Order: sequence, then C-alpha cells, then structure tokens
Amino acid sequence: MFNRIKSVIVKFAVLVAVVVANANLDAASIFIIYEPELPR
Repeated sequence: MFNRIKSVIVKFAVLVAVVVANANLDAASIFIIYEPELPR
C-alpha cells in the first residue's frame, strides 16, 4: 500500500517538475525574444 502511494507521489512530482521546467523555458524564451526591446 505504501509503495503504491509512494509511486503516485513520485509520478506527481515528475509531472510537476516537467510543467515547471516547461514554464521556465517558455518564460526564458519570451525574455530572450523581448530582451532587445528593454531599455538599457
């Protein structure tokens, strides 16, 4: 029972990590795209 709960937690953690990584990549790409527009 505990192993099943642990595997669910691990899967959820991996899913969250993937979502966060994708969000960070999107934010970084947006910043790189618009960075030249920022005032120096």
